[in-house]
Amino acid sequence: MLEQMDSGTLLCFQSIIRFTSGTFNCGGDANPDYYSLAYSQETSAPFRATARATLANNTIDNTSVSNPVCGLALASLQLNYGQFNGNGFITDGVSTEISGHPPISRVNTLFSRNGTSGKGGANGFDDTQKAKIDALAIAFKSAAAP
Repeated sequence: MLEQMDSGTLLCFQSIIRFTSGTFNCGGDANPDYYSLAYSQETSAPFRATARATLANNTIDNTSVSNPVCGLALASLQLNYGQFNGNGFITDGVSTEISGHPPISRVNTLFSRNGTSGKGGANGFDDTQKAKIDALAIAFKSAAAP
């Protein structure tokens, strides 16, 4: 989902990606893994952004901050929030506000909608419930170049 917020000063993005068994194998089982992402980005230069993501087994995790990768409590995986600008990646592991970047609270609100029926309700434009994601059937086909 992509929408403008705060009178058009922020571009907000949410996504859920479902990986079939064996891609990451987060839980060590045949269940799918789900990558959940939300970020807010300024719509004018320097295009600063704050992002938050998780990777979880057989669930869409829209709450974890301290163990965002497969629920592992490893210091090397304490990603928390990432910071970006118009030139790209700045840093991750951020746990406090960085001056000038979209506030963490804004990203938390957006992130908490992942895995829910969202503002639009069930089957609405921003419905990312697990059952809805699991029911999607997308097939990529190769085709000759025009």
